Amino acid sequence: MVFRLFTLWLACVSFGCVNLDGFVYNPIHCSEVGPSTCEQVDEPWDRFCVPCDQDYQWDAIYPWMPETLAVDQSVRPIAPSAVSRHELQTTDGQGVLDVYELKGHGERIEVADTTIVYNHGNKGGIEHYLHRVRLLYEAGFNVVVWDYRGYGKSSEGTATGQQLLADARQVAQWSRKRALNPQKVIIYGYSLGAVPATHMAEHSQPCALLLEAPWTSLERIALRNAALSVPDGFLSTGSFDNLERATRIKTPTLVMSGQDDTVFPAQDIELLYGAFAGPKELWILPGVRHGVADGGVPLAGFDAYIGRVLSFIQAQAPQCL
Repeated sequence: MVFRLFTLWLACVSFGCVNLDGFVYNPIHCSEVGPSTCEQVDEPWDRFCVPCDQDYQWDAIYPWMPETLAVDQSVRPIAPSAVSRHELQTTDGQGVLDVYELKGHGERIEVADTTIVYNHGNKGGIEHYLHRVRLLYEAGFNVVVWDYRGYGKSSEGTATGQQLLADARQVAQWSRKRALNPQKVIIYGYSLGAVPATHMAEHSQPCALLLEAPWTSLERIALRNAALSVPDGFLSTGSFDNLERATRIKTPTLVMSGQDDTVFPAQDIELLYGAFAGPKELWILPGVRHGVADGGVPLAGFDAYIGRVLSFIQAQAPQCL
């Protein structure tokens, strides 16, 4: 992604384009799925195999990494009966969002009526993150997960930055109305998903915000990776500037990342963490990278991951329980 942005920036300098909002995405739409995205891909975590007319395999068997689960520990499948699919017409009338509700198993009483709205990362779509959703389901949460325009089974054609944020507001409002307890809605953002997640947190008043390996800003990416002395305002409309948005967010926030993350390095994560205005905690794991194929925070240890999430909620956001 970084080299792509650098190349596009050079093109903008040459040809006078205004911003790069439309170029930050790396989607795989269900209409693109085929042998090149499935059978010919060596890494099982990077395969995209579900075409538009087939359901996602919520009960798939995953090759969990050795460090993810304890000895004799397992992660239950998500029963198809626990999943409901919804298609939301976007507020601008130009797209349809693919959204899924997962009803929790109810065995962890303290979160049985708590809902997590999951905003996934930049690559692919929901299919790429089903195993991570599975971990949140195993922990007992109800989960809402959705695809951005151009991703998975949502409408083809990528969104502008402003459309992404408008879609995020719409999904957050819809999720609150559908939640078992509207006061117990947690927003979760992984990587690029931290952009819609922070926007949701700013506008929908969730009880907590969970960020994993979160996006910082286009300016930080440019300055760190391409030595470009350009302001974020040139690169973007501002939709992707989490560093600025964080200063307005007072929601209790947990920021999680890996010390060896090369996409958003620890020093950038610490900068973002420092910008949040409300109660907050920072958890940086040594030896952990960005994910998905190289693991990341959830796959570094399920018990530690969920334990940290629950301890944060108990200490900083008990209203979620």
